[in-house]
Amino acid sequence: SRIAAQQALEFVVQKVRDVQPDTRGGFSVETEAALVEARRTASDARTDDDLLRVLNQFLVSLHDGHTEVRLSDEALAMDECVHVPVSWLPEGLVFTEEVGAIGLADRLVDLGGHDSASLLKSFRSITPVENEGRLKYQTARRLAIGSYLRALGLVDVTGQVLVTTEGVNGRRSQSRLPMQACVAPDSGAGVTVDFFDD
Repeated sequence: SRIAAQQALEFVVQKVRDVQPDTRGGFSVETEAALVEARRTASDARTDDDLLRVLNQFLVSLHDGHTEVRLSDEALAMDECVHVPVSWLPEGLVFTEEVGAIGLADRLVDLGGHDSASLLKSFRSITPVENEGRLKYQTARRLAIGSYLRALGLVDVTGQVLVTTEGVNGRRSQSRLPMQACVAPDSGAGVTVDFFDD
């Protein structure tokens, strides 16, 4: 509900004031502006995914990867994921294993209508980090997680993610990757995701 979203935001704001060392002298101009925007948009949060986006858009202004709202292992286990095993290389996001027709070392050209640069920009808006390297690492991990994908509008109406890849031979192809149950590593079923262990 709108009231619950506003209460969640105010809870996070108070926690930040209480424990974030960089805010002891008050919020920076950037953080104050982010808070005004979060208060304006929190009442529009209709889903937990929307709320995750709003809260983290506020927290991004702190430039601290240790201060964020993220899914607990329990919530992640109830979420849906898509199997997108990728890593950042100089040429962009590259698949680290085969996924259906997608080959090992195929380059991710587009996911949900966004190229690598656009994906990075989108994840920057909801991923509190200190530097670009950490942002790339977190983006590659979170591309698998439904809550983040839905919050950024990357899942289509069929509940799938449209992916365009380019093989090592230069040939491009499209695949629709289904959302599946998220599971912890080595549990043997569903899409394995790296549960947050920072």
